[in-house]
Amino acid sequence: MQDSAYDAASRPLDGPEISVVMPCLNEEESVPLCVERAWQGIAKTSLSGEVVVCDNGSSDRSVELAERAGARVVREPRRGYGRAYLTGIDASVGRLIVIGDSDCSYDFSELDRLIGPLLDGYDYVLGSRFAGTILPGAMPALNRYLGNPVLTGVLNRLFGLHTSDAHSGMRAFTRTAYERMQLRCEGMEFASEIVVAAAQVGLRVTEVPITYHPRVGDSKLRRWRDGARHLRFMFAEALSPAPRGGPIGEARPEAGDNAADGRTAAVGEQVAAARNGGAAALRGGLPATDSSPR
Repeated sequence: MQDSAYDAASRPLDGPEISVVMPCLNEEESVPLCVERAWQGIAKTSLSGEVVVCDNGSSDRSVELAERAGARVVREPRRGYGRAYLTGIDASVGRLIVIGDSDCSYDFSELDRLIGPLLDGYDYVLGSRFAGTILPGAMPALNRYLGNPVLTGVLNRLFGLHTSDAHSGMRAFTRTAYERMQLRCEGMEFASEIVVAAAQVGLRVTEVPITYHPRVGDSKLRRWRDGARHLRFMFAEALSPAPRGGPIGEARPEAGDNAADGRTAAVGEQVAAARNGGAAALRGGLPATDSSPR
């Protein structure tokens, strides 16, 4: 086993060990299902956990239904996929963080596949759709055979990486890794930034295959606009890398006018459903494929 920044001594004594964080914008049909599945996934790990939904300005019943399913909801009025994640993660308290979309395209009941490698010493785990299974209707043909492969290929070429799915929406990392990456992107390019930042600060990275499902509800993705944002970020970062990897606990650098001006308001009541057993239950699952830079 590799040395890990996450060990028994660093676990919270009376709080959740896993935080599942989801962004949400008008996902009333899917968010309660995602929250329920996240609790199922946490139960598989034999660790305590919480589910945090960051609502990005929903006008439907998303907040009500997420809370009813057992999530703690935090609100972020500033729009943006990355912005919602940054606020949600900052409001979470677990030492292990799992992120994913709240549209049922990712099965949170299988989050133990991502937690296992973290307990085995990795800092960051990417759930790869292309190394796993993409179900019929889950991804438009243009995205599957052109958009995602091209964007992932450009990222790999610019930064010397070997990732198979740079824009997957399901990932996991330790709290320490998150603080070192000092993420700042507020739009869809947040997905590219995580991959790049993980390599820049030397995180121990691996991938695990996952299943990608057809989403429930309307997609928020704007193919050409969001693709352009990814490319703009990648070329800018290749030419002038952002400073990262500061001391653990150091505040994340501001990202301009829309940057967070501090941590989200005090964390609400924590969910501590500790279960007997340990990390051994997680091991022996799907093999992890090392995608660190070579």
